[in-house]
Amino acid sequence: MKSTQQSPQHLSYAGFNRFAKPYIAVGGDQQTFGKVQPGLFDYVIGEVMHGKVWRTPMAMTENMVNYMQKQRAEQKAGDY
Repeated sequence: MKSTQQSPQHLSYAGFNRFAKPYIAVGGDQQTFGKVQPGLFDYVIGEVMHGKVWRTPMAMTENMVNYMQKQRAEQKAGDY
């Protein structure tokens, strides 16, 4: 996409590690990066092959479930 290529954001090794941490994106915001540090893909694949994981904290999972239950209840209430 041309708009993605024109994005001023640059994704580096450090930026990827911040970006890869689990989070709940409720608003549907998307990030685009016009440039990526050379070798980033190979770096990430190498990290994963050597056992690197970005674990989701249990509290975050519990909060996500609660949020989804609340959202479903609100949707049901609106259907009637």
